[in-house]
Amino acid sequence: MIHLLLVLFPIALIDSISPVRIGAMVTILCADRPVRRAQAFIVGIFVGYFLLGLAFAFFGQRLLEIDLILDPTRVNFVIGLVIGVVLLIIGGRGLRARSVEGEVEVDPSKSAGGALVTALVITVATAPSAVPLLAGINQILKSQISVSLAYLALVFYCAVYLTPLVVLLVLRVVLGERAETVMKKLGAGAERWMGRLMAALFILLGSANVIDALGYFLFNRPLF
Repeated sequence: MIHLLLVLFPIALIDSISPVRIGAMVTILCADRPVRRAQAFIVGIFVGYFLLGLAFAFFGQRLLEIDLILDPTRVNFVIGLVIGVVLLIIGGRGLRARSVEGEVEVDPSKSAGGALVTALVITVATAPSAVPLLAGINQILKSQISVSLAYLALVFYCAVYLTPLVVLLVLRVVLGERAETVMKKLGAGAERWMGRLMAALFILLGSANVIDALGYFLFNRPLF
């Protein structure tokens, strides 16, 4: 289990570099009554991503239970190889584009409930780019741990995924209104540099998945 968490930690951190979510969080923190709505936004992101992870895990497990599949372990590594290639493609395209994900409008005047709904909408809208989450779910399925431990591993992944949002909230609470200047600068630069950073990390994660799969198929020694 510890080994699995150590593998999931960097994947979740890479996944957390999201211009859309961070940009939305900055907008909320620079508006009136920021703390309560930011907390609701974080809860919405956690719930939405946890449910998305459960959906990925459900379909992944159903795939491994198909009678024609004689060796589920090999299938896990095939899936990992495909995920790695997809990450490399997305990362390569992202380096040539301004950002990896599209924009989602955030109304800074919304209530805490509105912020929570906005978080869920963002999760659904950006689900097609949640390839790192797929990589994390594949690692959980590959570990063949119990269902209860798998739930805990997914909770851990989602908690790590929230790291940038929690850091921004803590800065806003500690620095107060002085943090708004930093937030606005971060928001202005998010689309310019965060998309490229995300793309570069996607390439790194994709390369690791490809090497892991090739190590298993060629030498029977996976990377993870």
